[in-house]
Amino acid sequence: MKNNPENTLDDRHEGLNLYKSSCPKCKYYTWGKYSCEAFPTGIPDLILSGEDLHYKPLDGQKNSLVFNPN
Repeated sequence: MKNNPENTLDDRHEGLNLYKSSCPKCKYYTWGKYSCEAFPTGIPDLILSGEDLHYKPLDGQKNSLVFNPN
């Protein structure tokens, strides 16, 4: 069976911790997509959960952007 994005359950909101995560406060964050300019295909759970506040670039990100308050 092929993976169809229209039929894929997106539960990334479960990983986002609004109280701990720096993502919603970052100017690069894309609301509703759980992505940003550094991670356009999806922010890693470690950052969404607030365990890593993303002050340093991580392996696998698209560029060297880090948390920047909006």
